[in-house]
Amino acid sequence: MLYFLLERYSSRWEIMKKQKIPSSRLSFSIHTVMFMKKQNFTLKRNSRRSSKIIPLFTEKRKESKIFTGKRRGKIDLKNIKEFLITCGDKEYRASLTEEKGNNLIFQLLPQSPPTGGEIRKRGEVSFYYQGKKYLTYGMVYCIEARKITFIMETGFIEERRKETRVKTSALPAKIIEIKRFRPDIINASIIDISRSGARIETRSILNKQLPYIIEGHLITGHFHQIFQAVFKIKNCEEIKGLYLYGIHFEEISPENQKKIDKFLIRVKGKWGKDALNY
Repeated sequence: MLYFLLERYSSRWEIMKKQKIPSSRLSFSIHTVMFMKKQNFTLKRNSRRSSKIIPLFTEKRKESKIFTGKRRGKIDLKNIKEFLITCGDKEYRASLTEEKGNNLIFQLLPQSPPTGGEIRKRGEVSFYYQGKKYLTYGMVYCIEARKITFIMETGFIEERRKETRVKTSALPAKIIEIKRFRPDIINASIIDISRSGARIETRSILNKQLPYIIEGHLITGHFHQIFQAVFKIKNCEEIKGLYLYGIHFEEISPENQKKIDKFLIRVKGKWGKDALNY
């Protein structure tokens, strides 16, 4: 933004020199630009001839609750013997070796398989403390075969979901807003899924009050099915420009339900009685 303003200012200055226009006619000066940089301001154009400078609020947003979990209190992570790191459809059991702010460094336990190569994916870390399960979301990085670095993007949250759900690698999906004319189509990814709902990731903001149609691709090995369902949003979490939504299937046909059931059996092997997946 600053580069654009400086470039615009310099070009207008050259035009003014040629046309012998006084510098007071400029809508903003180089001093204004530097002040905007210092105060973290941006330029918002209201019309062709007028501009309004408004501040960018840099204060940290309060993290909203994911699902129905509660945030952890002061838990000493060094006292936790085992963590479960989930990345796509793979799971690794590890112990914490170092904690630096939001950076957690794990060493894989002997019974856990090696990562098999370099990883740079979004994932989840969970553990049990006093009989309760806690989890967090973030980025998983791995360069060494048995060492993983996890960068937390949310605080640890108490897990209260009781349903059986399946974590998957990102499955492509389309979100269709129900309208009379020209419905909007939004690209999304399915992060995990159950018989009655899913967790999706998208870069677009969805209206929690409106029903949507999801058209998702269920892919595992040679199995590939496309299902559709009408859903409503139960919760939302924003992480660095990505929006994570917990959704519940409000309307789904028996045929589409069978597709999800077959997918769950292939991925998980078996599934039990399910509740709402949010």
